[in-house]
Amino acid sequence: MRFRVSPIAFCSSFLALSGAFPTPNISGPTKIPLPDRIVYQFPNLAWIENIAVRSNGDLILTQLTPKAAVFAIEKPASSSPQIQLVNEFPADVEGLTGIVETTPDTFVFTGGNLHTGEYFAWSVDFNRRPHPVVKQIVQLVDVGLPNGLCTLPWLNHVVLISDSSLGQVWRLNTHTGNFDVAVKVPEMTPVQQGGSGAAATGVNGITIFKGWLYWTNSAAKTIYRLKITRDGSIARGAKVEVVAKLDVGFVDDFAIDLERGIIFVTTGLDNRVWAVDVHPGGKAPVLVVGATNQLTVAGSTSAVFGRTSRDRKVLYVTTSGALSAPVNGTLAEPGKVVGVDTKGFHL
Repeated sequence: MRFRVSPIAFCSSFLALSGAFPTPNISGPTKIPLPDRIVYQFPNLAWIENIAVRSNGDLILTQLTPKAAVFAIEKPASSSPQIQLVNEFPADVEGLTGIVETTPDTFVFTGGNLHTGEYFAWSVDFNRRPHPVVKQIVQLVDVGLPNGLCTLPWLNHVVLISDSSLGQVWRLNTHTGNFDVAVKVPEMTPVQQGGSGAAATGVNGITIFKGWLYWTNSAAKTIYRLKITRDGSIARGAKVEVVAKLDVGFVDDFAIDLERGIIFVTTGLDNRVWAVDVHPGGKAPVLVVGATNQLTVAGSTSAVFGRTSRDRKVLYVTTSGALSAPVNGTLAEPGKVVGVDTKGFHL
């Protein structure tokens, strides 16, 4: 997530639905770049920041600009997915950031006012009928910039929240609203770049895999990991390990393929998605989709795998449309969701 929006030559000929992009069927060895299709593209200036998946396969999206909103894309693996507005916030809530599922079809997400620095955590419950119910959990006082979210596997009512400004990870009890700092290490700190004076982005995407907390540090362009306890604290004697340092301008959020042990990381202003071995010193990273001079996944912000038999190997990538860093310096487009077929891919 990088919040500056630049002047652009806007590419307005967007596609509303994906009917013209049939889901590719991969057989045998995969070719790079991986096949992709547009699932849904939003209207002007939409910056889609984060993504999660319901148990029925519907995608749940948070929007950063032009308005703070939660959307659902129904049947994303079909030839005719449908977009639904779940909730739109008043103007004092400027944008939404991370989202994660806590219990079946209940999600926690964050956002707030980027100018006043007032941030909040909310829940949305899709189990409620006839409409999902959105509730505020707590105001995130003292949080610098909430960004990525993940649920503790052992305590699903506890959510970890990355703070990209303060360089730490908060721990939120969604039942009580209490929150504190769970992890703070130098490798989460924002690193100033190039003397520009612009605010740097530290820890960004976070997730837990086999007892390790994985995170990206956007400014450091690096993926790290650290062993943690069941309550999200640093394990005794644990040391930060470098998983991979990428030759890119930025790293954003990511998804882990649990079976293959592959991290698929988005790169924001770099307009690409890379595949990275979950093990430090493992196989070399591979560029799987996008290019710095293409709109394929322009401003890629986050990623998640599908949950149905049709799309378990489809990586859904959200984009900002390169609003903060136009392609070739001039070209941007509305944010979108892109389905990338990873079937058969291995590092």
